[in-house]
Amino acid sequence: AQLAKRITDCTALSLQVDCDNGFGNALNVMRCVREFESAGAASLTLEDTDLPRPYGSKGPSAISIDEMCGKLEAAVEARKDSEMVIVGRTDTFRISGIKEAVERVRAYQETGVDAIFVPGLQRREDLEKIRKNISLPAISSGLPEPEGSKSGLEILNEIGFCMTVLAKYPFMIVVKALYDSLSYLKENGEPGSFEEKM
Repeated sequence: AQLAKRITDCTALSLQVDCDNGFGNALNVMRCVREFESAGAASLTLEDTDLPRPYGSKGPSAISIDEMCGKLEAAVEARKDSEMVIVGRTDTFRISGIKEAVERVRAYQETGVDAIFVPGLQRREDLEKIRKNISLPAISSGLPEPEGSKSGLEILNEIGFCMTVLAKYPFMIVVKALYDSLSYLKENGEPGSFEEKM
């Protein structure tokens, strides 16, 4: 929340924060919402992944639908600013497939959240199933494969998704720039002509 405050202090742009599991159970979620609301965040995303992973687990798992619905209801109750957007996220598509993801988004939209986020969807068929089962704004991550002259973004728009999260791309560009600059220094010993690329 302190980092969010630093960001909102220096920009008029809206800040969306990925709050993972909201610090824990429903009481922690309420504290999470209040802290980020005080920090000036415009939107929070809360997910159903079981974090931290239970000892000995072989992969990601999700908390129960009832527990997650309780956490989302707590988040809605905790907010004081009705303009703050609370997004319910399910990662169950990657864990157990589209059937459970659909079941969860239908339950989550009844909690009072403002939008639903389902990462990992790539096929039109899966995107359409999610969109048809909720009346709230839908958010995805990544883009589906283009279809003929239609771009992935155009397909998402056609299906009815309001937003996609492409957060990894700026990070990947920064990592590539670091790698290239350090490789150049290793081979040449000094910045030289590489400075022209900055």
